[in-house]
Amino acid sequence: MGNNLLSAKATLPVYDRNNLAPRIVHLGFGAFHRAHQGVYADILATEHFSDWGYYEVNLIGGEQQIADLQQQR
Repeated sequence: MGNNLLSAKATLPVYDRNNLAPRIVHLGFGAFHRAHQGVYADILATEHFSDWGYYEVNLIGGEQQIADLQQQR
């Protein structure tokens, strides 16, 4: 998928992300989180003016995470 195709479908939040408070902690920030919980939190912030934000804690170093993702290809 080219960058132009992706950017045409991408949307930016309509709420001020600085107003979100880190009320939920997610350990091991990954694809499942982005595809599910993060989407629901975004919908709540957009449609219901929720100020609940996420604080992510990554327990694996960045280098290891990149190596693991590259092996999934």
